[in-house]
Amino acid sequence: MTRSLISMPGETVDGGFDVLQLRRRIDDIDQSIIDSVRTRKEIFGQVQRTPTEVGGPRVEPVREADITNDYHVPFGDAVSALAAALLQICRG
Repeated sequence: MTRSLISMPGETVDGGFDVLQLRRRIDDIDQSIIDSVRTRKEIFGQVQRTPTEVGGPRVEPVREADITNDYHVPFGDAVSALAAALLQICRG
């Protein structure tokens, strides 16, 4: 069995892991992601107000490409859809 370097609370005596505890950790991570997306959307709205109030563009394609690349580098092609969805969520 491959061991993770992440601390695993709930390790059992036989060296396995408590699946229910691991699922709770995943749920906690998911909630953290949801909270982070909510906060990102709020901040994006604040950033977006200034350029649009002075007639600037609502979307900056170069910046969005950089953001997509930031997700692509550690995770590969499959994450492009995630980055696009995140950008769309934040645009409103």
